[in-house]
Amino acid sequence: MKSTLHLPAGNLQQQAGYWVFAQHNGEWTSTAESQLQAWLAQSDAHRHEYQRALQLWQRLDQFKAADFPLRHSVQRLRAKNLKRRQCLRAVRRHGGTAILVMVSALGLNGYLSTDQYRTAIGQRQSLTLADGSQLVLNTDSQVSVKIGNERREVWLERGEAFFHVAHQADRPFEVIAGNVRVRDIGTGFNVSLAGGETKVTVTEGEVAVHPDAALTGNRRLDRWLHAGRHWLQTALALPDGGGVAVTAGRQWVARGGEFTGPVAADTDKEIAWRDGRAVFELATLEEVLAQVARYHPIEFEFADPDLQPIRVSASFDTGNLTVILNTLQATFPIHIQQIDERRFVVTGAKKPA
Repeated sequence: MKSTLHLPAGNLQQQAGYWVFAQHNGEWTSTAESQLQAWLAQSDAHRHEYQRALQLWQRLDQFKAADFPLRHSVQRLRAKNLKRRQCLRAVRRHGGTAILVMVSALGLNGYLSTDQYRTAIGQRQSLTLADGSQLVLNTDSQVSVKIGNERREVWLERGEAFFHVAHQADRPFEVIAGNVRVRDIGTGFNVSLAGGETKVTVTEGEVAVHPDAALTGNRRLDRWLHAGRHWLQTALALPDGGGVAVTAGRQWVARGGEFTGPVAADTDKEIAWRDGRAVFELATLEEVLAQVARYHPIEFEFADPDLQPIRVSASFDTGNLTVILNTLQATFPIHIQQIDERRFVVTGAKKPA
């Protein structure tokens, strides 16, 4: 019978340490390999953490003869010829901390510490990170935070987050969203990741934004964005010769290899979500309802595609779905009918007889 490994509870760093330890000290099976591949497929942060743990293990090969208690414990278990289940139980119990023990022995502790935070649909959460930086998560968002002795990293897995960073020149603060890396220089900025599109809005100070060479294999690109600038990148389709110079209060846009701008950026509109508001200025009805659906477990369908381009300028309380739908129906010639718990259909309003 193929043995199934049971991943222990813990943060990503501990789980990655468990996988690496199990690979090198347990009886590795095809079932375990399938489990590992499924775990790695969950997100870039999972793969990133695993690679770091694996690299650390490889760097510690020279210390294999050292007196690491956990390694000798496993060896003693094997020497006693215990059943595989008992050995794997020991790996599960100790594997998540094995690399931490070795890191501590080498004076590298703190480099791999990772925490995960997530919000449900319709929820916002404000956090103070270990370095004193402020983080606000928007609806249905998830981040992995790594605060080390030499650097600070946040992986935005999905959704949107606002950062107000505690400036520490000796510990860079970076946010990775998709294949975009944002390096802060003591500032406030917003990052959103949706539909393959990464958007960074700077509200204070400046950041350096570039495609992550380690993830894309492309030439590194740096651009300084001052307060009020806005960088929107789709599919990382930046021109090979570099980016476009964007002045303060302007916006540069890339979508599917097409580049437009600079155009003005409305930073207040971009971060209105922190106050529970969604602000639209000449947005299409399709765009508005897509944003509304981010804050509620619902979806909208258009029975008549001609209704999608209707232009909407409005400010809504994202938590009050009834008011949003009633306002739209009272303002525009549309009717929004609820089909079931999740589905709404948008049709043209019937003209009075």
